[in-house]
Amino acid sequence: MPTKVDETGDGEGFVEASVHFLAREKVFEIEKPYSLRFPPDGDLPQSNIKREKFKVVINDMRKGERPALEQNGFQIMDMESTMYYSDFDDEEQIKSLYLPEVEAALLKELDARHVHVMDFAVSL
Repeated sequence: MPTKVDETGDGEGFVEASVHFLAREKVFEIEKPYSLRFPPDGDLPQSNIKREKFKVVINDMRKGERPALEQNGFQIMDMESTMYYSDFDDEEQIKSLYLPEVEAALLKELDARHVHVMDFAVSL
């Protein structure tokens, strides 16, 4: 469970949490980590993934300097939507309203000629 950390004294900004990462195992130098969604036939294990747990500090990305796509591989952008929180229960509304809004916002933000949302997941 994440715990509040307040080293700055301002009462905001980050939490400490335990996060699992792929373990540094010799086997992964010659074999790619994998996890199958189904039980395989024969002697093949369903997964060869080994994880290690680390405590990390997670900063609130909404405060301070925002990550840049070119430097961090992702960025945060402001986006208006006609969707309400409760609308995300309806996959058809997501497809017909929200995804076109996301595509339009990305076109503008990235100054792109074409954007296509390939997939989405909703965590409520």
